[in-house]
Amino acid sequence: MKNSLAAGTLLLAGFLLGALAVRTVHETNPDVRSVEVPEIVFPSAALKQWFPPVSQYDTGGQPLDDESFGALMTALDDALNASETLSDFEQEGDIHLWNFVRRLMRPRITEAQSERIAAYMEELQARHPDHSEKIAHHAASLAILYGDAVPDVPPFSWGPGTFQHAAAAFDPVSDGGAFTEAHVDALLAWIHTALTMPETANDFDREAVRYFGELGRILQQAELGEQQSGRVFASLDRMKGSNEYIDTMERELEKLRSFIPGGIPPNIVANDTEGIEFALDEYRGNIVVLIFSGHWCGPCRVEYPYHRFMLELYEDKPVVLLGINSDGELETIRQAKIDEGLDYRTWWDGHATVPTAGPIATAWNVLEWPTIYILDGAGEIRHVDKRGGDLIAAVDRMLAEMAERDSGSGQQ
Repeated sequence: MKNSLAAGTLLLAGFLLGALAVRTVHETNPDVRSVEVPEIVFPSAALKQWFPPVSQYDTGGQPLDDESFGALMTALDDALNASETLSDFEQEGDIHLWNFVRRLMRPRITEAQSERIAAYMEELQARHPDHSEKIAHHAASLAILYGDAVPDVPPFSWGPGTFQHAAAAFDPVSDGGAFTEAHVDALLAWIHTALTMPETANDFDREAVRYFGELGRILQQAELGEQQSGRVFASLDRMKGSNEYIDTMERELEKLRSFIPGGIPPNIVANDTEGIEFALDEYRGNIVVLIFSGHWCGPCRVEYPYHRFMLELYEDKPVVLLGINSDGELETIRQAKIDEGLDYRTWWDGHATVPTAGPIATAWNVLEWPTIYILDGAGEIRHVDKRGGDLIAAVDRMLAEMAERDSGSGQQ
């Protein structure tokens, strides 16, 4: 079922991608500038099952049998000598080598196998001298792994391939351009293909999270219209209905709906930097600027002067700044609040093994620092990642809307 679903969706996505050449969209509204619709091209190395599944090589640190090793070496050689690879070794070869290395991160490699790999890599460098440095990089990665298996195989989506980073392709839209129906088409083509690639299908629970995270960043910045948003979620719901990983799809779709403009995110209940518990819901009725930050983070510190200015500017207004801090030591943020004049209440979330993966940041799917959410009085997300002057301008607009509503209610 999984293979037939993947094949069918790949055909659809491939058709859409082929039809979406980079082109300029001319808007009828003269105040909105034209923007190019991105074409996100998926390399052949990502669209075909070139290697045996990763799971076949997860020996948990036990030796890899010669038959499995031989099959892997044959698959690598076939992939690197394919016409698609030879026409673009820089990208295609890089992805193939990454996939090869991934499959050797869990088994223990024998000395004979190690020697065969080293000889193959040397011969590959001789055949592709222009890419010798890239090949050497992958060979060096393998050399580190000869002793012990790593705890887990890294996802395919962690490796090379510009097709993964779709958010950057849509940056012009979030910088004053209009997200058109053609952009929605391109976005759906990208996510459908990303979710049905062979390496995704082989490890869906881990791989899909990366692509949904990328999709979420695009939707947060694009601020789609209601009809456009409906199209996106209707398409993903149809895909969910025919996907055997329906639980993962439902979980990731719920995150998307909760953390894009128009979504209602979960409540936060945790201790502040003084050890006193408080909840986000306590501030309903106010415009809440929710700041995921850390003193360790340079871009986060750049925002401090704006936060101090906002505290003064909105002192008598229904605007509340709240922080979620990711520093590994509680004393770091306590001192920073004093030194930097950050006189707003802050939850300390840096008490996890990895400080940036605290329970609040994890629940809110925060992967980049800083991340700033602006919530309206009903607790609905209105904007994501407005910074500096744009942050202040967005709050001002929301205050004006609030005043207009209150004025209208008073006249009735």
